[in-house]
Amino acid sequence: MVTKNIVCPVCGASCDDIQVELEGQGLTVRNACKMGNAKFQEVVSPHRIREPLVRVDGDLRRASWDEAIEMTARILATSERPLLFMGSETSTEAMEVGIHMAEFLGGIADSNSTVCHGPTTMGIQETGRVGATAGQSKSRADLTVYWGSNPLESMPRHMSRYAVYPRGYWTQRGRFDRTVICVDP
Repeated sequence: MVTKNIVCPVCGASCDDIQVELEGQGLTVRNACKMGNAKFQEVVSPHRIREPLVRVDGDLRRASWDEAIEMTARILATSERPLLFMGSETSTEAMEVGIHMAEFLGGIADSNSTVCHGPTTMGIQETGRVGATAGQSKSRADLTVYWGSNPLESMPRHMSRYAVYPRGYWTQRGRFDRTVICVDP
């Protein structure tokens, strides 16, 4: 089974051209960087918990999917204000389901972005900032400065999709129309 045009959940570059093929017990991942590939390979990892566990009288035990779903539904239905916390590497589709669940239950949807990116966003809102979309950067930027980050380590495909190699309206020669500076002490 091949699934195409998956949005990679890893670094924030939102690479949306990922293809994943499930072959028996293995996966073949195309168009992903090493971080994206590693993330998708977790699906078939032998270390992944593959069956539900429920806590009964303080002890974890294996359960059927029906039992685990019923127990989870009962806990959610009787909660007064549940928190659905979604990790930063959760797919956008899974986050959408989590947000709908939180709204339906009268709960709270949160993620690590409130403590990580949230303060930055609040500062930008309070002080104002000049910004650009990835598409604008691709078409216009003749200089890319990676300040305090190494794109090869943190966002491997950022350079090929947006900031260095792609050709844009004013950067028709791609890399040859750009200067790249990396400040990563």
